[in-house]
Amino acid sequence: MLVWVRAMPALSSSLMPPLRNYLPWIALALSLTLNVVMVVDQRFGEAPPPPPKVNAEKQLADEMHLTEPQLESYQFYRQQLRDMTGATRLENQDDIEAYYDEMATPNPDIQKLDTLLQQINHRRAHLQVSQTAATVKFMAVLDPKQREILLDATRRQQDKGNIRPRRIKQEQDIKR
Repeated sequence: MLVWVRAMPALSSSLMPPLRNYLPWIALALSLTLNVVMVVDQRFGEAPPPPPKVNAEKQLADEMHLTEPQLESYQFYRQQLRDMTGATRLENQDDIEAYYDEMATPNPDIQKLDTLLQQINHRRAHLQVSQTAATVKFMAVLDPKQREILLDATRRQQDKGNIRPRRIKQEQDIKR
C-alpha cells in the first residue's frame, strides 16, 4: 500500500501538468467570453427609451397657473411669435443665400456684404421690436406673480443661449 501512495503523485504529475500552466489560457477564455457577451449586448441589446418630449409652452402655462381667458391669450401670443419668426426667416432667406454666394466668390464685395448684413439685421431688429410689443400686450393680462414667472422663463432661455438680443449697428460701428 505504501508503494501505491508514493507512485500516485508521480503518476499524476507525469500525466497532468500543474494547474498554473492552464491559468493564462483559462483567463484568456473568460476574457474573450465576457468581451463577446458585452459586444453582443451592446449591439443587439435594448436601447433605452427616448426621454419624454417636454412641451415647454404647456409647461410654462401650467407653471403660471393661467385662467381660461389667459390661456387663450397665451396661445394667441405664442402663435404670433411663431408667425413673426417664420415670416422674418422667409424674408431673410434670399439675403442670407446672397451673402453666402458673395462670400464664395474669389473676391467678395465688402460693400455688398455690408448691405446684405444691414438688411438682415434690420429685419431681425424689427422682429425683436414686434415680439416685444406682443409680449407687453400679453403681459397686460397677467398678474404680477405670473409676469415674474414669464420673465424668469425668458431669462432662463437667454442664459441657455436660445435668445440672443441683437442690435442694428450704426455706420460708425460698422466702419471700425
